[in-house]
Amino acid sequence: MGFLKTLHTVIMLVAMTPGVVTTTIRQDPAPGQAQLARADASFQQRSWQAAADDYRAIVGADPANGMAWFRLATSLEHLGRGEEGLAAYGRAAQLGFQPVRSELGSAHILATKGGANVAAAIEHLQRAIALGMPLPVLDADPGLAAIRTTPEFATLKTQMEAVRFPCRAVHTFDFWIGDFDVTPWDQPNSPAGGTLHNTREYEGCVIVERWTATGGVSRGMSMAFYDTTRHVWRMVWNDDGNGSNDLEGTYFDGAMRFDGWTLDAKGVKQLIRNVLENVSPTVIRQTFSTSSDNGKTWVVQSEGRFVRRKP
Repeated sequence: MGFLKTLHTVIMLVAMTPGVVTTTIRQDPAPGQAQLARADASFQQRSWQAAADDYRAIVGADPANGMAWFRLATSLEHLGRGEEGLAAYGRAAQLGFQPVRSELGSAHILATKGGANVAAAIEHLQRAIALGMPLPVLDADPGLAAIRTTPEFATLKTQMEAVRFPCRAVHTFDFWIGDFDVTPWDQPNSPAGGTLHNTREYEGCVIVERWTATGGVSRGMSMAFYDTTRHVWRMVWNDDGNGSNDLEGTYFDGAMRFDGWTLDAKGVKQLIRNVLENVSPTVIRQTFSTSSDNGKTWVVQSEGRFVRRKP
């Protein structure tokens, strides 16, 4: 959080008649604004006592100020006043301000106290995990050292990975990963017209496709990922000719079936369909079709045979 800049309203009165002197009227900030600016400045400077004093006054006047509660809690934690900090973190979480960091702050305080408090710290940590706490925090945060020695730690890590990376449980498009030679579907013995190099990246949640035509005459790439909000697969494609497609689809009847739309050469919207059929462990059949009548009829534009290269 940055400094809150004090607002000054300057009114310039410019006389339209000779001899009138220009006057500047300066409006001082309201007392509450000045205190908030001072509290934020102390917080940024790690002057914890001064910050705590001002934030306590601010939440007294404005109990719904989630940021002030959170920063009060952080200041109190640094001052070693854990019980007060715990209550302030709880209030910030109730107000929905930085809920992950508020629950994490509570876990810090309780874990540091040790003993029977570690169990309560784990409960706060579980809430932070459910809200999407980043995975590295669990492994590296010094404030959670006491939790990393507990039998529950392995379970917490599994829970965190499941919440943070739900895509890891979705394997319906794994057949798309690998290196492939590409030929027309009806000409399996013809020379390859290009190659695909498809890799799983970004914690295994994105499949990146890299297409290179034979001789390097054209290149393109896509990224496919399971959208945990829409609960569908998505594929976004672009190439060196700036041809782009944004598709979404599902896997059924042995194929990943993507649908979307684009503009034709005349700028008219047309539907597109990209079907990737998992024919066998070594062969994928691609059928790319378009429709200019809103899906009533479809025209196959290309059919490709993708043959997996041997390791």
